[in-house]
Amino acid sequence: MRRSKSALHLWLPRCLATLALFLIAFSAARGASTGEEIDGARRNLPSGAHPTAALDALLRGNEAYRAHEVQSALTHWTRAAELDPDYLPPRLHLARVFLLSQPSRAAGAIHEVLDIARRDFRAQRWLLGNACMAIAVSFAFASLLVIAGLLLRHLRALHHGLAEGIAFLLRSKTPAGPLAWGVLAIPVLANLGALVTGCFWVFLASFRFGRGERILALGAGAVALLLAPYLLLTRPFWGQAVDGRDALGIYAMQQAPSLEPLRGEIQAWSATDPNSGAASFLEGLARMGAGDPTRANEWYRRAARDPDVPPRVLENNFANALASAGHRSEALLRYQRAIELEPRAFEPYYNLALANAARGKYLEADRELDRASRVNLDRLRALGRDGSADGSLAPVEALWNTSELWAWSLSHPAGGEPPALLRWMFPLRSIFWTTPLVALAVGLGLFAGKALRQLIRVHVCYQCAKPVCRRCLVRLDRRAYCTNCAESLGGNSTEETTRLLLHRLLDERPAWSTRVLPWLSVLIPGIGPVRYGQPGWAAWTSLLTGLALGLLWYPAWGTGLVSFRFGDPAVDWLRGVGLLLLCLASLSSLLGYHLGRRREQSLRGFLSRDVDRLAA
Repeated sequence: MRRSKSALHLWLPRCLATLALFLIAFSAARGASTGEEIDGARRNLPSGAHPTAALDALLRGNEAYRAHEVQSALTHWTRAAELDPDYLPPRLHLARVFLLSQPSRAAGAIHEVLDIARRDFRAQRWLLGNACMAIAVSFAFASLLVIAGLLLRHLRALHHGLAEGIAFLLRSKTPAGPLAWGVLAIPVLANLGALVTGCFWVFLASFRFGRGERILALGAGAVALLLAPYLLLTRPFWGQAVDGRDALGIYAMQQAPSLEPLRGEIQAWSATDPNSGAASFLEGLARMGAGDPTRANEWYRRAARDPDVPPRVLENNFANALASAGHRSEALLRYQRAIELEPRAFEPYYNLALANAARGKYLEADRELDRASRVNLDRLRALGRDGSADGSLAPVEALWNTSELWAWSLSHPAGGEPPALLRWMFPLRSIFWTTPLVALAVGLGLFAGKALRQLIRVHVCYQCAKPVCRRCLVRLDRRAYCTNCAESLGGNSTEETTRLLLHRLLDERPAWSTRVLPWLSVLIPGIGPVRYGQPGWAAWTSLLTGLALGLLWYPAWGTGLVSFRFGDPAVDWLRGVGLLLLCLASLSSLLGYHLGRRREQSLRGFLSRDVDRLAA
């Protein structure tokens, strides 16, 4: 115990001096009573964290940065990082500011962010939840871009074939065009969402696809089919309970169960769900904080009935309540049992040392403190600051660790719907109807497209590339032409026809649609390569664009590190990465569009235009 006392005598003055300086500075800014209330209200948190004071320093830094006082902002953010070792926002701000000016300090801040993400549950929940949702949003956007490109490539031919088929069935050509648009608009009017509507339209035109286009369409359909099951499977990672009664709520409530409004949430949870072991455990923590170990023991006994509550946590906290009630011998047995359940836990070693010291067993207490220091020396030093006025130290409560919180989260998945950015893609705005209706749309599209092809086969005019069906085409020299082109070429010889076709290829002014589509390929990366027959470039560009759009719209679907009214530091980082990816996607889309246009405008592409000329 001498080594322990000498260590405490060495560290305690330094810690008290640091704490005194903090209280002086904090009271000068907010008043002495505010600092005392924060320190008095907080309990023994891991590593001596002060989240309330850290949030206050973060907000002061944000205000200073908005006022262009960079140095003052850096000082406040550094202070916030010191007050709470597991707080991500100030470190993200520091990394962003130092990124260009001091790369070494930025690298240090990023290293701290990664270290927090490795050990802290809130950071892990934020990273995993947003990563799962980012994957869903990115692939949904990528599939919609592929669908849009395929529709721009084949929509005219699809509408023409559908209109001619309706005219053939009705024996009248007058209402065929509007009726064709009405048939295509049925999924939209039925509120079936973008995914179902796009899949139906695309697979309705699938009889015109080449091999690469079939692969693209099947990929978009597979994403639409798997999106809802993926979201349901990953709901434990991104779903959050509206009432806060989930693993993230347990993480926050167990840190300070005596503080409002957390105390009210615990009471409401234990009242509405008395069989919940988590609620009973939190109520026991709150009773201990209020100085009522007898009632705390009762709540801990209720929590023991639920197998989801970690046994090592219950045993340690049982022992604390028994020791506070004067049952020290039984408390020692509980501490020993907690050590047997988890030999690498810090709390039972530390509490057992305090219990032995109170009994006058200083050698045993020194041995247990030595074991506690091997488990977590930094926390042992931090707890030396929290002694009472007479120098006595209080036992610490065992809290759920990260793995235990994840186990509870997976066994009790929180509810919640996907963000509105995804819900508008789903049929009837419901995640449960998405997969069956997408499968039905794909099947109906394939069946109707095959029937339409057998009824009215659609070709491409050899001269103007306009869709022309079997009913309205004109055959010249075993090639298919539309009516206008056939009238202009019908009386010419083969040499004159060839000369006119080459003249059209080289000198004819493009139609308005061919002038608009290049701008669409620039404004919407991913559509150009699909429209001009480059499926490989289209797949790569669509995925890149989907990820970029997902990052740019992060506030619409993501969960912030802090409340949005405080300013989320992750938004700046993610938008910067999204802009970079969008630039790369635009360059990739332009290159794919250029290759596709070059191939389409070549003589070889022109002569191979009428792929169905033998059938004609």
